[in-house]
Amino acid sequence: MEHTLLPPDRRIIRLRLLGSPALVVDDGALLPLERKSGALLARLALAGDTSRARLADLLWPDAGETTARNNLAQNLRRIKLAAGASLADGRDTLRLASGLSVDAIDFQEAFNSGRHARIAEMGGQLLAELDFDDCPDFARWLEDRRAEFERMRCAALAALADQAESAGQTRAALGLAHRLVASDPLSEEAHRRLMRLFALNGDQASAAAAFERCRKLLWNELSVAPGAETMALFKEIETSAGARRVPGVQRKPMSPGLIRPPRFAGRREELERTESAWGEGKALFISGAAGVGKTRLMQEFIAGKERCHLFEGRPADVGTPYATYSRTLREVMQAYPNLQYPDWVVREAARILPEMGGVIGLSMDDASRLHFHQALAEANDIAVRAGMQRVLVDDMHLVDLHSLLAGHFVYARHWESPDYGMKTLMVLRPQELAREGHDAMNRVLDRDLGVEIRLGDLGVEELAELLAGIDPAWAGWAERLHRHCGGNPGFVLETFKALQKAEALDHHLPDALPLPDTVRALLARSIQNLGGDVIQLARLAALAGTGIDLEKAARVLNCAPVALMDTWLTLETKGVLRNGRPVHNLMQRVLAESVPDALRTSLLRLLNA
Repeated sequence: MEHTLLPPDRRIIRLRLLGSPALVVDDGALLPLERKSGALLARLALAGDTSRARLADLLWPDAGETTARNNLAQNLRRIKLAAGASLADGRDTLRLASGLSVDAIDFQEAFNSGRHARIAEMGGQLLAELDFDDCPDFARWLEDRRAEFERMRCAALAALADQAESAGQTRAALGLAHRLVASDPLSEEAHRRLMRLFALNGDQASAAAAFERCRKLLWNELSVAPGAETMALFKEIETSAGARRVPGVQRKPMSPGLIRPPRFAGRREELERTESAWGEGKALFISGAAGVGKTRLMQEFIAGKERCHLFEGRPADVGTPYATYSRTLREVMQAYPNLQYPDWVVREAARILPEMGGVIGLSMDDASRLHFHQALAEANDIAVRAGMQRVLVDDMHLVDLHSLLAGHFVYARHWESPDYGMKTLMVLRPQELAREGHDAMNRVLDRDLGVEIRLGDLGVEELAELLAGIDPAWAGWAERLHRHCGGNPGFVLETFKALQKAEALDHHLPDALPLPDTVRALLARSIQNLGGDVIQLARLAALAGTGIDLEKAARVLNCAPVALMDTWLTLETKGVLRNGRPVHNLMQRVLAESVPDALRTSLLRLLNA
């Protein structure tokens, strides 16, 4: 392409990679980039520092080494002439010039910080409408990155659609649903959302048409019929009429306060302890059961503080070596794209970042693993010196074990020396943390290098404060809801959501309170993790109704009371029983439901004997 020299009084302020690649000048003008110039800058922006040899091989794979390197040099020269300044620095290793804003990086940071509305504003596919059939390795890398960006875009649109629907803004939700279908036409979930929203607006005809488009698309593209969930929703919509309620369709706006309660209730002492430990530079562990408000406490704590970097464990990480750490390392490199790493660190990091050209793999003896962990620690320290000084890790219990142990090694030097530069806060469910994770955390706590802030349930007064912030009329129901949910704020909110979806909440609390599916699944999973003998005693306590003592339990189970002491203690420690009774009605119901029918009658007979 022909390049025009940029006048000296104008400068490049941004690299546009989403859509057709271009350089954005400070007056808003665009300087289009030719195909391989865009590819070169995209690779440096999203993969970080890359050797000239690797870039030449990626973009000119069929040329000889000398020719490929010359092509790279010429390409860099053309970019410099067009921009009026060098956009890539380095001798053997190239990095994107500092100070250059990149829309794709802004996109990733917006997603990581939960700024979904910003994502919705940013359109365009990565290097849109360009193909690289002549560069197969780069084409595969680009395909993966495009898929990654599309997943983030769909997740952000889905979150915005959920918020709009919950707030009763069905028109906005419909617009977002249309965008989701356009972004991922083969997603049945996206089509079901569109169908449901049409039905919510009373437009059964459009809902049926949305189903038909989904059916044809799946058949034409994949030769499959819609799944059972999609068919069930269609049948519900098809048979509904007029003002009749469509099952699964929310007809009343969800109270916004149920999404995020406006009032931060209780936890004042825990917040003060968190502030104190943070000021001392100690490792912070906020722990507790699902729903007790760990993430909310973290959010309250970091509000108003300087930039924090949030990493997280995800369900898919468990069992996949270094799944969490590889994602975290990419996020750090994207947040600080101009960092320079020693060659030995790059080689070791490439074990878990294949796009860096790694060949040594994950198979390691003890000495190799130590060297690998030292490289990760060095990479982390470089990022810390660049500004990554406040790190948060949410859902630590979902971090894969290899990443957990690597992270412990990397962060340990900061815990041992608070002046080293990085403060950390981790959020976890201790009952779901692997034994090795517990051992690592306990080593930190035992050496007084960290503090665990363990959250329990809210008291009745604290629960009343939480409810009053949503609706003052609800505060009077706190005592009854405390019995039902045990003061777990998440369970209370899920109970109200279930009541609103069932249109069973008016100016009074119904006699029969629901067991929300989300809570049932959480409690069932926690019960399954207890083990056979422990579950047996817990089920017996649930069937007993008014509770059970150790002597009666031993008689029913035909054993000595002393044989049940450890099991009894485990149930109280795990928050399943209190004084011989399930800690709340929801726990009692889930435990009772798990008793096989064939066993229920005989156990009840023994309990009543």
